[in-house]
Amino acid sequence: MDIEIFTKTRRLDYISQKALMPKEWLDSIVPENIKFFPSPYLEYPFMVFDDLLPKLTCKNLSKEVEMEGKKRHIGILSKDRGIIEERVEFNTRKTYSHIPSPTLEELYSKMFNDLKPKIEEFYKLAILQSSALQVLGYQRGYFYKRHSDNCSEILDKDGDIVGFTLSAPHRKLTTVFFISESCKHPKEFGEFSGGELVFDFIFSDKKEPLSLEPKRGMMVVFPSNPYFSHTVKKVLDGYRISLVQWHDCVIL
Repeated sequence: MDIEIFTKTRRLDYISQKALMPKEWLDSIVPENIKFFPSPYLEYPFMVFDDLLPKLTCKNLSKEVEMEGKKRHIGILSKDRGIIEERVEFNTRKTYSHIPSPTLEELYSKMFNDLKPKIEEFYKLAILQSSALQVLGYQRGYFYKRHSDNCSEILDKDGDIVGFTLSAPHRKLTTVFFISESCKHPKEFGEFSGGELVFDFIFSDKKEPLSLEPKRGMMVVFPSNPYFSHTVKKVLDGYRISLVQWHDCVIL
């Protein structure tokens, strides 16, 4: 997607105080039953929490992931003839899945439960059920191309998006927590360069896609629908670790 051409051919509307989106175009192709946003009077349409765990704790959790060593390549969800399946496609995604340790799961669960009331108030929803925690690793050269967490893109012969099909209806809200950190010159496991989290259809007032550089102890919370399609840029060096969970919710 050429950003300059895209922003010139799509009208961008403010969806919050500091974020714009080609909402009119997306409104026409996003399934009606999954559209929801927080209040447009907020600064941004997603939440970012910093320093939720001490950096030393995050480092120790990274070491646990490294010592565990057990990992597998993880695929993407797709819907074909009404059947939802996970398949590995290395041209779309290169990601490892690690087994979370009991310590990691316990710390994460307590942290998320403390944040839950703030998240529900921000999005005006009630969280009903959460998926199992995924620990995702990206080594040098690994990435995840633009995707929505609960829909698959429908593309025309030129590769342009013409619609979305719902593939994971139980995913309404996404949380991503980092025990790794972006830095210029990675020196230890859990440090990396590259690997930015980019919201492909959410732009700054400079008409640039909003991009976040992960830091240890940071959590990002956003709706799982196509408005919040996102990319994990290729990791240039080191090892990126994120803890991902999806939540089923009732919109109030």
